[in-house]
Amino acid sequence: MDITKFLDLILNKSIYFRRVDKFEDPYEGYVSSAYKEELSARYDAIQSQFNFSKENTDRLHQTHLNGLELVPLYAYANCWYIGDVESAAMWKLYGQVNNCVAICSTIYDLQLALDKSDNDEGIVYLEEVDYVDESSAVNAENFLKPMFEKRLSFAYENEFRALFLLNKGRTLLNSGIHQPKKQDVHNKDGVNLNVDVNQLINSIYISPTADAHFHSIVERIVDLAGFDGIECIQSELYKLK
Repeated sequence: MDITKFLDLILNKSIYFRRVDKFEDPYEGYVSSAYKEELSARYDAIQSQFNFSKENTDRLHQTHLNGLELVPLYAYANCWYIGDVESAAMWKLYGQVNNCVAICSTIYDLQLALDKSDNDEGIVYLEEVDYVDESSAVNAENFLKPMFEKRLSFAYENEFRALFLLNKGRTLLNSGIHQPKKQDVHNKDGVNLNVDVNQLINSIYISPTADAHFHSIVERIVDLAGFDGIECIQSELYKLK
């Protein structure tokens, strides 16, 4: 992340979640044809098993589909790269400027850090992203599965995702409520959730292309913010040894 986003994290003690339908990739949260086919088969089985009328079954099925299409407008994602070593691609894609940082954490620490959030408007789900194509298996029992799937073209991101779903988004598949049209949904483009910064950040890596003085600046910022126990490590990604 650039230094502005880093300052926002440690000074405001919060991390930013972007609304899923606002990402660059239009397939974020996309309900695939395979998922729809699996869902249709499940409703056919329900109709047969419980002797529902076709009219009632079709109504429930359509409500379910409509709800799935609306979920990305009520869901917010915070994205991480999983890896035991630095990724040159991640530095280039998300650093973008020479003077930037990467924060290192664990899934366990991310969960504990988010437990400090006092936002009662929704629930956080943590899950690794699956990279899929048209032949990949689907699980229509899990209505959030499309929120944790991306196309194989993005597999290099090796993403782990924290997903914040608004409470009102969890009811979208309920046939007893009124479902809005997409154009009538005006949820915020992003939300910030409070975190325990000391719990979240295990270490801070300084960009391998950063200016010589940038390392000391980051250390000073961390110290002034009251987190002097967090180690700042200069990346040696492009240094000959």
